[in-house]
Amino acid sequence: MQLILPDNNVFSEMTRPEANKKVEAKFWQNFHYFGMAITVWHELLYGLYNMESGKRQQGFAHFIYGDLEQLPKYYYELECANIHAKIRADCRKIGKSLSFSDSQIASIALFNNAILVTRNVDDFRYIDGLVIENWFE
Repeated sequence: MQLILPDNNVFSEMTRPEANKKVEAKFWQNFHYFGMAITVWHELLYGLYNMESGKRQQGFAHFIYGDLEQLPKYYYELECANIHAKIRADCRKIGKSLSFSDSQIASIALFNNAILVTRNVDDFRYIDGLVIENWFE
């Protein structure tokens, strides 16, 4: 099976009181194939640090440090920077904007020959060679 790198919206979905059942099933079914782009780790922690104190923050922290911290992390290597620059330039040439962090996540996925799982397929569909799955549909 191919490496799966979920976007932060997949991880965040799992903490919702009424998580999407399809996402939830695929998440646990494929968990042993998961890795995490270090940019996604940053985004999850940033979200945690910006939450108000309370049960929701505690639950999110438990999920991050109990379940997700164990996932192998995939870092932004020199080759990722090369891929990242090309992604941004290619998107700009066709008039598509992609956030710096999303294009960085895509570069990590491409470098590691991983499937990027995200709800935001439109954000990534212009990137040549990137394999994308949307478990929300």
